[in-house]
Amino acid sequence: SNTQANNIFGGGNAAAVNGNTILNINTQSTISTSIYGGGNLGEILGKSITTISDSTITENIYGAGNKASVGLSETEDATDLTINNTTVKNIYGGGNAAQANGNTNTTVSSTTVSESIFGGGNGTESTVENDTTGEQNLAKVLGNANLIINNGTTTKNIYGGGNLGMVNGNTNVSAISITGSASIYGGGNAAIVGKATYLLVSNC
Repeated sequence: SNTQANNIFGGGNAAAVNGNTILNINTQSTISTSIYGGGNLGEILGKSITTISDSTITENIYGAGNKASVGLSETEDATDLTINNTTVKNIYGGGNAAQANGNTNTTVSSTTVSESIFGGGNGTESTVENDTTGEQNLAKVLGNANLIINNGTTTKNIYGGGNLGMVNGNTNVSAISITGSASIYGGGNAAIVGKATYLLVSNC
């Protein structure tokens, strides 16, 4: 409670974790930069499980790592990210310039997001010249991107896929009882979805 920190990582610094990571942040925590469920330059050979509630994050929340992959198989869950009653700039179910080697699962409730929510990763720091689809970007999701947003969450934009990073599988988006959203996309931002997009919008 009342914790103040810069960046927080569920994993290590330039060091792998040979299993799952579990990160819980709650009760009036203030993070001046970003939160990563995975590691910083260190891969997670398991699943990153992150729960954030009643907190203020100045920058972004990532379900996966910073320039380091999370997960073991494209058919298994790589991330479970749950956010409740929190203020943040952007939310990414995947990683920052980093691959999620499986499914990403993100649930956002009663939260204020000043910019956007993505089911996939953030590829702004891992763009490849002439890659207009996100297929060569490191910020991929190899499985499905599953995104649930509900209970009065406020955000500008919602993307089922990634920001410049491809989702190889399906995207599944449920947006229920949210406010202030300018645009909702089943797919990604300048990034393709390899299979199908499923989008449910209700009571918005």
